[in-house]
Amino acid sequence: MQYRYYKQIKFKGTINSFDNEYEYMSLDHIAPFTYMGENYQTINEAYTAMKNLYKDKIKSLKVMQEIIYSKYLNNLDLKEKLMITEDMWIALQVKDHDNYWHNCTCSECFLEQGENYYGRLLMEIRDKFIYDRSKQRKYTHRKWIPKYF
Repeated sequence: MQYRYYKQIKFKGTINSFDNEYEYMSLDHIAPFTYMGENYQTINEAYTAMKNLYKDKIKSLKVMQEIIYSKYLNNLDLKEKLMITEDMWIALQVKDHDNYWHNCTCSECFLEQGENYYGRLLMEIRDKFIYDRSKQRKYTHRKWIPKYF
């Protein structure tokens, strides 16, 4: 997956903290789901179990995408919450030097732009859910096209 920056996307705001109302987006938020026949409590737990199988970054992104998708598909209340954030940019800001999955804002990394793959995967999955719902209503007001990679 190649990252492409789309200037034409207009966002109404940014979700940069997974606290309070956005806690459900956290990697460690407990929401039981099934992935590849196994039961997991959190995204982090499922990804940790799978990442040893996939050392390649592209494959690990695909695995993370499938895990996130499984979590929200198995928890319809969280799926609805995610879809409500339709016009929000999702980019968790951390201070643990994780510029791959998030954006690190510590003094050492402050000038670097994090890849924010976790936030971009959440936005892709959110847009897919919204697109799928619009197809069920027999009209498509937007075409689902990957925008964040």
